Order: sequence, then C-alpha cells, then structure tokens
Amino acid sequence: AADGEQRAGGLRVLAQLQALSVSLNVQGGAAQQLGVFAMRELVTEVSFLPEGGMSVSGQLGNLTVQDTSTVAGGEYEMLGLREGAQSLLTFEYDSPAEEARAAARAALRCDTSLRLRMSSVRVSYWHPAVMRIVGYLQEGVLGALMSATASTVVQVARSVLADGAEDASAIALDIEVGSPLVLLPFEPDSSDGLRGDLGSIAVHNSLERRTAAGPGGGGAELLDCIVVAIERMQLSALLPEGEGALEATGGLSQMIEDVSLRLFVERGVGASAGRATLISGSGSEL
Repeated sequence: AADGEQRAGGLRVLAQLQALSVSLNVQGGAAQQLGVFAMRELVTEVSFLPEGGMSVSGQLGNLTVQDTSTVAGGEYEMLGLREGAQSLLTFEYDSPAEEARAAARAALRCDTSLRLRMSSVRVSYWHPAVMRIVGYLQEGVLGALMSATASTVVQVARSVLADGAEDASAIALDIEVGSPLVLLPFEPDSSDGLRGDLGSIAVHNSLERRTAAGPGGGGAELLDCIVVAIERMQLSALLPEGEGALEATGGLSQMIEDVSLRLFVERGVGASAGRATLISGSGSEL
C-alpha cells in the first residue's frame, strides 16, 4: 500500500508492504524450486521539502532466503535474523535544500547524512546452493533487471564518492550492525562447521583539514576520514561430538576470541578530491 499527501508546498509519500514472497523455479524434466526469498514489514517514508530538500526513512522487519533444492524433501535457511532479534534494519537519509548544504560545506561539515541500524543476522553459506541461485538471478529478463539495478547502484555510489567530492560534498555516516553470524557448514543444513561471529560493526566518519605532506609542507587538504570498527569478533569450529579431545566441549573448538579490528579510510574532498585514497588498519593480537 502507498499513500501521499501534500502540505505547505512539500510532499510526503508513505509506502508499506506487509509481506512478499518470491519463489525461484526452473523447468527441467519437472518443475523444480531452487529457493524462496521473503520479506515482511517494509515501511518507507519519503518527504520532499518545499525548499528543495529530501528525507527518506523506514524499516524492514525481516528478509529471509531459503534453499529448497539441496536437501531432499527439506529446506534450510540461508539468510535470516538471529534468535532474539526483532527487526532487521531501520534507516534514515537526509539531504537538506541546496542552500543549507552549501552552508554546511562552507563550514567544513557533511552536507547529507545516513543513519542505519541493522540487527543480528544469520548467514549459512553452502557454496553450490549459493552459486545455483546466483546463476539463476543472472539469466534472462531477471538477469537483465539485476544487471541494470547493479549498474544504477554503482553510478549512484560514484556520484556520491567522486562527483560530490569535487564541491566538498560528503555524507555523515552513522552505521551500526549487530553481530552477524556466518556459518560455513561441512554439509548443507548441518550445524557442524566453522562459525564466525563478526561482533558489533560500526562505521562513522568526520571531515578533517590537514596540512599536506611533502616538501615545504604543501597546502591544506580536506579529508573525509572513515572509521570501520569491529568489536568482539570470534571464530570457532563445531565438530561432531566424540571426536577425540573435543568431546568434553561438545565438539566446540574456539579458534579466535574477542578480536577487535579498526579500518581507516581517508579520501580527499573538495579541492583535495584528486588526492589518493589511503586505507590502513590495526587490530588486537590473534
């Protein structure tokens, strides 16, 4: 459902989707279902402000992907919320009117903002099943739509990170992701295998003016400094019970525990847009 209302020269559009399920089917000797994509409780609100600004906000209750072709007579979840998580994500994007954005750039502040909160998700990666679904999505009309969508996303990203950088435009990032769990099972739909808990992930940034390095010190540079922080990352192996020394721990072998990582990205904006992007990182001992 969708509705819109116009007020004081602006426009507000609200779209709601209670549930959507898409079945991926192929024709062979008999019709076969590869998998099922499902989402629920999608709400998006777009506001066009009278002075020219725009804001987009919303939430997605859940997104699941089920493999229905690998395990005979059964299915298993490749993607979904971890136990205890209530909603998959919420997001807010604000782009003020050009006058306000220009004032922010003049004051060396970000002129747009993105806030995203994502709950803990569970990903079970069985390579043959993933490749079957990827191959299906790349075929025919659906493949053409996926390719066009990917191309559009790349163009938008380039316009934000490259074109916008020329006039010192930058997005204030406030992103937090809660403990994604990645499973690499030894067999499909098995609980035995590698388990990677990626911990809490946060992405934030700030604009900084620095003196350029080089002979004579050089001029001032305006940098968009992005920090990706990962806390409490863990990696373990869950093996069948009764295998030697692991029997007492129920087959659980802890390989990495409570590791922290930091990734730093520095890109030039405005007159410094031509500066090479620098990427560095640090982390705790493994």
